[in-house]
Amino acid sequence: MDYKVLIIEDDPTSAKIIELTLIKLKYNIIGIARTGEEGYSLALSSDPDIILMDINLPGEWDGITTTERIKEVKDIPVIYITANSEDTTLNRAVSTEPIGYLLKPYSREHLRTIIELGIHLNKLQKKLKESEQLLNVTLQSISNGVVVTNHFGEVIYFNNAANSLLQLENPSSDRKHITQYCPLSLIDGTSLNSDNFSGWAATFYTGRLMDVVIEPQPGLDTDLEIKTAPVLNLTNDQPGVVFTFRDVTSQKLAEKKLIRLNEELELRVERRTLELRQKNIELESEIIKRRKTEEELQSALEKQQELNNFQQNIVTTISHEFRTPMTTILSSTELIERLLVKNDIQIDHKLHHHTNQIKKSVKTLVELLNDVLLVEKMKADQVEMSCKPINPDEFFTQFIDEIKIGIGKKHVIEYINNNFPHQIITDPKLLLQIINNLLSNAFKYSEPRTTVYFSVFIQSDSMKISVKDEGIGINKEDIPRLFDTFFRSNESQNIEGTGIGLTILKRAIDLLSGTITVESEKGKGTTFTVTLPLTQN
Repeated sequence: MDYKVLIIEDDPTSAKIIELTLIKLKYNIIGIARTGEEGYSLALSSDPDIILMDINLPGEWDGITTTERIKEVKDIPVIYITANSEDTTLNRAVSTEPIGYLLKPYSREHLRTIIELGIHLNKLQKKLKESEQLLNVTLQSISNGVVVTNHFGEVIYFNNAANSLLQLENPSSDRKHITQYCPLSLIDGTSLNSDNFSGWAATFYTGRLMDVVIEPQPGLDTDLEIKTAPVLNLTNDQPGVVFTFRDVTSQKLAEKKLIRLNEELELRVERRTLELRQKNIELESEIIKRRKTEEELQSALEKQQELNNFQQNIVTTISHEFRTPMTTILSSTELIERLLVKNDIQIDHKLHHHTNQIKKSVKTLVELLNDVLLVEKMKADQVEMSCKPINPDEFFTQFIDEIKIGIGKKHVIEYINNNFPHQIITDPKLLLQIINNLLSNAFKYSEPRTTVYFSVFIQSDSMKISVKDEGIGINKEDIPRLFDTFFRSNESQNIEGTGIGLTILKRAIDLLSGTITVESEKGKGTTFTVTLPLTQN
């Protein structure tokens, strides 16, 4: 027990007895003061653990006044040792919150007990004060408002947040009722007041404490959420209540905003739904129209197919029917010529001219009929492709040799080619049809003794054929219609032709999945370029 003890006693004998007793009890005596003023100075300078204070001291300060002065500066526990037990003196002593009051005479054990208990009690009081200070700092620093009332609703504490949220004034010492600061009501609408508060607080005993709501206050522009909890003492007698207030203004604004957004969203969904319904109605109407159009189109296609079949049958029938009289005319003409020769009749020059004209006209009509039949077959996809390997060098060389002594004998033919592969796969009949039509057209629309350029270039996967003449050329506006059946430009009206050759040319190119381009300049000639894909060996 190394506690430091200060003795303030004016009687030397009593002070000596106390000193000797304390020494035997192993306490450390740091000083003995004879007056209150002297004891005050020693207490501040030596910082004792406990003070043994006589009440009756000489001078202006008695023991009680000296204790008051010391406690204003330091929290040092004091034990009064006196023979005075009057009520007045006792009441004055109690107001200074001593930790003990010892009447003379006393025993050594009695003194030791009260000192030990006093020092221990002082330590507990310090810890309690520290806890109270920590709790107070904590409550003052939180953002939620806290208000504590006793069992009757009288405010005994509130923190700064509660003062700010509720816009309160500091409670006076007479402890105003909480409803004077903050009107409250139960969830059933009953207002809390000083008359029914204690009855409501008593429900803590049964655990049926009802929630309360804060009533709107003029000038208060915050939304508050309030919660309640009991403040119980050790005997659960007359519990107090702690009210916690939370500012939910931002939350309420967010909730209102969310509600508004939901309403706007619902409105948009409703509008969108109406739009979709309208679109569906329009779509259904459009579907009905399309179905009707498809049905009409299908009917028109069927009629067109019937018409095409009818046209094809007529063309085929007429072509076959024309062949018989054409053959008869040709045969009759040749028979007349033979009879004249057989009977040794001198043939007049004019007669010979007319018989040749008849044979030439019959031949032209037969060729025209053949072309018409070929076009109709191509239109009806009745021309079958027959691709097979050919030697391109032999094929084109033979063709050029025949052309030079045939329809091209009045023109200069420039044949250009690259290094041909040994073999390509294509339809030789369609290929012959294509190059024959290209060169026939070039000869027909260019003057004799002009040059026709014929070039063939074969790559690994394609063949490009080009025919260029030095003829009359084609108007640009006529080029898109060149391949229409029976189309003839104004410049070609005086040149023999049926307007079918280029149609056959285009159909043959299409059958071989090729392409054709035309470049022409009025009076400077025309170039046809055909590109055909080749099948790999």
